Amino acid sequence: MTNETRKPVLQDHVAVKRKLVPSFLHKLGGKLSQYSWTRQLVPEVLWLGLVIDHCGYEAARGHCRALGQAARTAMNGAECPMFVKFSTFAELSDAAKEAIISTLDQVSLKAIRRSLAPLAAVMPDHPLAFLGKMDAVPEQNTRFPELLREFYDRNSRTAVLSSALGYELGIDQGKIHIAAHLIDDLVARFKVINGYPETEEARRAAGAFRAAAPTLFMEVNLDDAGFEVDVLWVEAFWDHISGFGPCLFLDTLEDETIDSEDSLEQFVFDYRNAVRADLRIRLANWPLDLNEIEVFEVVTALLCRQATLAMEMGNGPIEAA
Repeated sequence: MTNETRKPVLQDHVAVKRKLVPSFLHKLGGKLSQYSWTRQLVPEVLWLGLVIDHCGYEAARGHCRALGQAARTAMNGAECPMFVKFSTFAELSDAAKEAIISTLDQVSLKAIRRSLAPLAAVMPDHPLAFLGKMDAVPEQNTRFPELLREFYDRNSRTAVLSSALGYELGIDQGKIHIAAHLIDDLVARFKVINGYPETEEARRAAGAFRAAAPTLFMEVNLDDAGFEVDVLWVEAFWDHISGFGPCLFLDTLEDETIDSEDSLEQFVFDYRNAVRADLRIRLANWPLDLNEIEVFEVVTALLCRQATLAMEMGNGPIEAA
């Protein structure tokens, strides 16, 4: 390609102050806000998934709707939020919490307590802890890490059913209003969603519920039309959960052993093990922080890459020999 026909880099971008913004985003007027399902939404929707996982979807619908209505009643005429986000329950006054306990029927109260028991074992002060503590059975403690892994995938059955239930709670509490010509389609989606992901109808319905998740489980920032990112509960959740459960990856930093009596090979393997020991020290001084997961991953990858290059260079004398 000649210089005459070469197009300037980023020529289709629009200059906004000192930034170049893609033309599509510029036409949206800054109204597009990115979010992370795992980082920002999972902590807020987790309580619904725990109730669904323990009670089943149909029973969970009744228990969660009962809790939402009890919370609305406890507000006693005050401006009432939508009780879908987990963190919303943490904002209730002590009087409102007492009113919920006295209003909520005992069947739903016990079911929700039991459902949240594995979370309470890790985080005793979660937003619904005021409902009372119940010890988790061994099966729940075993299941909890598995449930979290399922939640991290927004297309999993657990995540989809939780989003659908959150949508239903918003309607039940009068916070979500549906246009008359859309009601029939929405009712049809609710009827088939429990069949996800086995049926085609449920898979189509899941898309609508996933699309609504940010508005259900995140707070809108009216100043910049984006979403709030500094929710205290979200940060507290990742602070507690970062050291919970087994590591999914085998340890790749174990020292090598060698049976050779060759002095050069022994020297090289001692060098490679020294590099591993140095990397272990560096990683120990760089603890996991799930509130800054992107920074952690980049820095950890660079440290590991440095060690890998050093060990590969150490193989040079053996390969040359």
